[in-house]
Amino acid sequence: MTVQVFVTVGTSALSKFLPNGWQNKETDLIKKLRRGNKVFFDICKDDMIQKIKDRLNSYEGDTDTRGFERYTAELGSLLAMKRQGDMLDNNPANNQIILLHTDTIEGQLCAEVLEQTIENTAAGKAALASQAQVKRIDSLSVEKPETFKTGLENLKTLVQTWCRENPNGKKIFNITGGYKGVIPYATILAWDFNMLVCYLYEGSKELIKIARPTDPWNPIFSQVVASTTFPPAERRVRVLE
Repeated sequence: MTVQVFVTVGTSALSKFLPNGWQNKETDLIKKLRRGNKVFFDICKDDMIQKIKDRLNSYEGDTDTRGFERYTAELGSLLAMKRQGDMLDNNPANNQIILLHTDTIEGQLCAEVLEQTIENTAAGKAALASQAQVKRIDSLSVEKPETFKTGLENLKTLVQTWCRENPNGKKIFNITGGYKGVIPYATILAWDFNMLVCYLYEGSKELIKIARPTDPWNPIFSQVVASTTFPPAERRVRVLE
């Protein structure tokens, strides 16, 4: 049976595995990425993939309970799922990882790094899945509260389309990575599609599993999004020194 895992992606890969020459300069690195230099993007991506690969080479298998502070939020929680024994299939070929990222260049970078890392380690002790896919969620940016509801509906549409096109297999929503403000919405969305939700709290070794409430369960995702009030974007005043 195939297992399909939706994973929200944040920027812990960037924070923990900054490319060479950019230590303690994460903000400057993001600014340069946002200028749209594809060559620089690819250099950062390759460097981060190699750094994570080197770290994963020390993974000792299912008895290794080091948390995501050792890897990334996403990889740490996926490895915790692997240790559980009943969440991922023992054969990586039967697992699919869907990496969901916001519409920022740093989110895209981290998602692509994770995608390549997962596929590159499909045969080792840290093997999770032979296939990973990156999915961008337009408008799901914490920097633009005025479009955040649109982003949440885009997330719903993506999940809905995926489930319609891939009706078979077990589906799980891993909400460990990414912006924490998405967690309540992702949880309700997962329940609407009868998915188990899991989360690995930073510093923990074992997953928190949040099962769907018992029936009857009325799909309410869109109502919750519609009734949510987001604060307006803060005005930023430039101060001349």
